[in-house]
Amino acid sequence: MKIWIKFIIGIGIGAVIAFFIPADQDAAATIAAIAQIFVHIGKYSVFPLVFFSFLVAVYELRLEKKMNGVFKRFFLYLLIITAACALVGTISGFFLPVDKLPGPTETAPVVSAVPVLDLFKEHIF
Repeated sequence: MKIWIKFIIGIGIGAVIAFFIPADQDAAATIAAIAQIFVHIGKYSVFPLVFFSFLVAVYELRLEKKMNGVFKRFFLYLLIITAACALVGTISGFFLPVDKLPGPTETAPVVSAVPVLDLFKEHIF
């Protein structure tokens, strides 16, 4: 079944459900709780899906003997993008004003240290 047909069916089912559900606070709270459960499930299922999809894609590329071509293009694009970023950074360094660096007699402003534990939050999402 084509993806656009699935979208049309999903929109239709959602419209029918929205038509029959009463518009009160209890129904809204129930739907919000169910939606929150699905969002949490989605958060924890995205990483394994992406990881294993990547493994399957690499395996299929190796079976079809297309792995070398993909890696060659990947590294070519990586080199081109790296060179372009270095070029843009260098050119922007010439045109943008740079603040004066403190000399040996001047003192640099004191910057407070950032706690290491604040760099990594409890949840990544």
